[in-house]
Amino acid sequence: MIYDRLENYSRYPLNEKFLKAFEFLENYNEEEPGRYEICDGVYATVRSAVKTVPLEERTIEAHTCYADVQYIIEGSEWIGISLSNDYEVLKPYSVENDVTYYKGNQIELFPMKSGYFMVIFPHEKHAPSVGDGEELKKINMKVRIKD
Repeated sequence: MIYDRLENYSRYPLNEKFLKAFEFLENYNEEEPGRYEICDGVYATVRSAVKTVPLEERTIEAHTCYADVQYIIEGSEWIGISLSNDYEVLKPYSVENDVTYYKGNQIELFPMKSGYFMVIFPHEKHAPSVGDGEELKKINMKVRIKD
């Protein structure tokens, strides 16, 4: 996991795909909500009116092929991260959506607000959009790590 402000992304040894993702974030200009193909293996989903939910209502997820780059445009949320392997599989891996859902409660919450990003690598269990019903606008980038 990487957790930082957007202006600091160049401090990290990121590959070309990640650099393309961060270029999109740097040049973001109020694009309409929806999916944007950035390059082969990288896409962005601009989301508005995302409503946060309490952690106990949020499903924990992990990916296999893609890393997430979560970026907050407006508002705030918490993202829960867990490095524990002590989780029960709630929904088995979906190849189509590159996600496995888990049930567990060993989560550390990280505050996310405008200008912050988090890179969540494959197999890192996470719970995005945690909060008390606040609305926010965010971008969720997907960067293909493995085939």
